[in-house]
Amino acid sequence: MGRRADLARSRNAAAKVAAVIILCAIVGVWLLSVRQRRLAAAHELAVAHSIAQEHERTILRLKQEIARGVSLPGVRAAAAQVGVNQPVLAAPAVEPAHTVVAGPNDGGDD
Repeated sequence: MGRRADLARSRNAAAKVAAVIILCAIVGVWLLSVRQRRLAAAHELAVAHSIAQEHERTILRLKQEIARGVSLPGVRAAAAQVGVNQPVLAAPAVEPAHTVVAGPNDGGDD
């Protein structure tokens, strides 16, 4: 009976060790998948950043091309040809700088 008990204990211990190894493998695979998702997200962010930088460079290049081909006298002449001699937006009305606003405890008569 002693030998059978030892054999049962060793099988039980081997099963526990196998379960721990399988559990560690599952946790390892899960951690690798989390790491892979993080790397994929970082890669997507880097690609998006690169595309945004390329768009910014294109915008700056186009602005430079427009600035080289446009002058203020040319714009004024084109506006005069079309019949637009007034500013599109009216200038906002500005109050005089010497206006004094009465405070809550001030009657305004000083």
